[in-house]
Amino acid sequence: MMPLTFRPLTRSDNVEYATWFEDADLARELGPAWTDEEMTEVLDDAGGCVWAVARGEELVAVVSVTFPDADNPTFVIDALAVRPDLRGAGVAQDVVADVRAQHELDYGEYWMAFVNEGNGRAKRFFEKLGWECAGQPSANDGMFRFELRG
Repeated sequence: MMPLTFRPLTRSDNVEYATWFEDADLARELGPAWTDEEMTEVLDDAGGCVWAVARGEELVAVVSVTFPDADNPTFVIDALAVRPDLRGAGVAQDVVADVRAQHELDYGEYWMAFVNEGNGRAKRFFEKLGWECAGQPSANDGMFRFELRG
């Protein structure tokens, strides 16, 4: 199998990515596709990166990561979407492993991921990878917080 390649997401990638949200499960679990305004914000965010993940020339996943800063020692997986026809093929697991391998943790840093309380598939995914759920969903946004330390 071809290795995954990561590059910054572009507007042209977003055209294909937006079609993934025609899948009812993906749309329910992640919400709507980005609007043009949201895409501009995503591309201008200096605190992290949104990667287009490909196998060869095929876009297979999109992952958004926020990097630690002086006030917050966490790498955060903000979003992870796999092309719907590849669901269950191990792409998400490979993406998370590759993202983690690209960023070694310094002392006190750790990984975090947010999962919508209605996204049972993502919750089971992070549990399977050994990430620890940090309690009940937030009352503010309905998101579970998963952590992976050391």
